[in-house]
Amino acid sequence: MIKKNVPLNKYCHYRIGGLAKYFLEVNNIDDVINGLNEWKTISNGLNLASSNKFILGAGTNLLIDDHGYDGLVIRNNIRTINANNRDITFGAGLLFSEAIDYCIDQSLSGFEWAGGLPGTVGGAIRGNAGAFGGETKDNIVNVTSVNIETLEIINRPFETCEFNYRSSIYKTLHAKDELIVNGTFRFEPGNQAAIKQAVQEKINYRQSHQPLQYPSAGSTFKNVDCRLASGRLIESCQHVLKTDPMPVIPVAHLLSEAGLKGTKIGGAMISEMHPNFIVNVDNATAKDVLDLINLAKKTIKNKYAVEIEPEIIYLTNNEQDRSSNISE
Repeated sequence: MIKKNVPLNKYCHYRIGGLAKYFLEVNNIDDVINGLNEWKTISNGLNLASSNKFILGAGTNLLIDDHGYDGLVIRNNIRTINANNRDITFGAGLLFSEAIDYCIDQSLSGFEWAGGLPGTVGGAIRGNAGAFGGETKDNIVNVTSVNIETLEIINRPFETCEFNYRSSIYKTLHAKDELIVNGTFRFEPGNQAAIKQAVQEKINYRQSHQPLQYPSAGSTFKNVDCRLASGRLIESCQHVLKTDPMPVIPVAHLLSEAGLKGTKIGGAMISEMHPNFIVNVDNATAKDVLDLINLAKKTIKNKYAVEIEPEIIYLTNNEQDRSSNISE
């Protein structure tokens, strides 16, 4: 069930990264439990740290180290759909786009904001993905997960998921060892044609404003919360402020004004089309991307006195490097 030395670049939208020394793909809860029991046997026999595990979805907001990962990578491929009137339970490994297609087919309204959103349902729950004023949490009823250390199955109602801006309890120390199995969402009945049109409008916007022709991890940095910016900076950015869902300064605007559009290091480049995308234009390495991230952080801090926080995940063997080079 567990494979060895699996190339990770094909599981990552960046098309960057080394090998997973151990790799487990799961399609249901039984796969999770059986696979993790196998991992305990392997790790005990080789005197490895059984806690060295990483949960992989679609790899849309992920940067993988050039040297790969020596622990166990668990690819979540739980893709079930179960309906109970307006409450729909989507498996965490289902692509968000597939969940949207289901809603269109069933004339259910609530995911229109997410047209073109990359990644899986589980990844969207974990990071409370959002766009165009909407967030994943807006429709959540409850989330089911498995603790990958104790194998306990946990059901959390919306109120205890601790959703915040691009975050949830599943990104905190309290629940970081949990693999999301599924999420139940509540929708409203709607007009199928209107829902489809609203979704397509978001897709069209992304296609015309984002460099989708290049591999990337999507938006590199979180937008700047206006509560963390000076009054002077907010005043100078009045014409670009947006709600995401609270008032924010778009990082793309700051990067553009700082003259970073088109900046290249190795095979990675800060996109000229949308500077909050760092794109792989010529066989970039993870180091190329990290160097651009750190350059952008330093430049924006020096120019605007604000810290910009990466929202992509960096998978590396060195936890200290992970926290110092890039923040989730």
